Amino acid sequence: MYLRYKIKQPEKEGFWTREIQLGNGRKNNWNLIRLLLALTVFMVHTGPAHLVTFIQGTLGLSFVNGSTAVYLFFITSGFLITSSLLDNNELGLYFKRRLLRIYPPLIFAAAIVFTSELYFNAHQATYLISISNFLLFQDLGSLPPEADVFRHPAFWTLVIEMQFYIILPIFIYAYFKLPMRSLIFLFTIYIISRFLFDDVINVASIYSAAFRTSIFAHASFFITGIVLRIFVTKISTYDKYSTLAIFVVFLLIESAYIHIFPSRFHQLMGPIYLGILLLACAIFAPVVRWPFPDISYGIYIYHPLTNYILSMLIPYNIIVQLGPSIHASIMLFCCVTVSLFSYYFIESKCIKLGKAKA
Repeated sequence: MYLRYKIKQPEKEGFWTREIQLGNGRKNNWNLIRLLLALTVFMVHTGPAHLVTFIQGTLGLSFVNGSTAVYLFFITSGFLITSSLLDNNELGLYFKRRLLRIYPPLIFAAAIVFTSELYFNAHQATYLISISNFLLFQDLGSLPPEADVFRHPAFWTLVIEMQFYIILPIFIYAYFKLPMRSLIFLFTIYIISRFLFDDVINVASIYSAAFRTSIFAHASFFITGIVLRIFVTKISTYDKYSTLAIFVVFLLIESAYIHIFPSRFHQLMGPIYLGILLLACAIFAPVVRWPFPDISYGIYIYHPLTNYILSMLIPYNIIVQLGPSIHASIMLFCCVTVSLFSYYFIESKCIKLGKAKA
């Protein structure tokens, strides 16, 4: 009689038990998410009203709006810019990359519109050549009266982005020196920001416009992205993160139907809900293999410009005859065309230049 011992083979690593991979082609996933967010902003600003009504009213997707898209942009910036700084902690290279990513499309946008101003003679040059506006610190509320027609609805977010780029290295440095104190400070700012956001920014007052373009008004969204990036290695496997995402879905259902927790709690946790679900979309979705161009920033920057120029080129009676859907489709086509041109001939070259070390 022979005793046979079966050697236990090591179990193969399954999808749910393997570690979360942020790289490995996930860049295209983030590009796709940002593109969808930019198109949402485009739809709200220039899309036909019946489409917005259908999505938000008929389908009940009230969260598909410009504000939510912008907040998700802030969370995405918090996550990805923190990743960039942690992966390469050279401060000079960090600021070089940020400036080369933000400013060249703005210069191109200013050139487009300033040229159109000379062509159409629309008397808006005061806004376009404003030094303060070019430096991203021009508040919408302080524009001159002659610039009222051309208010760029995206510039106020760039003010906040620039403030975030400046503050982030300070926090990362403090985090490595005093991690626990830094996190306590960060969560304190998060809570204060949420209360200020709910109580001040939605109240019509003389302070609302200035507060709206302050990093402190929207700090909770950036902090959510930062904390998710820092702790994504702690929540190391897909099964742990899926449990967290399912718990967030339960809290969202509770806020809509069950009402165990007070509404103030859900308002406080709002950015965290958005951040966890956003990251879930990025890491659980199949890896997008096709490397499509990242034109989300271009669409975000150029869509008011293309709308403005087309309104000057196409007579109003023709716009009425075309109908809102065809008119919006023409604007989208022109905006995507300009964004593709900007990406391949300006942005991609500047991104490559930003990655080059001195």
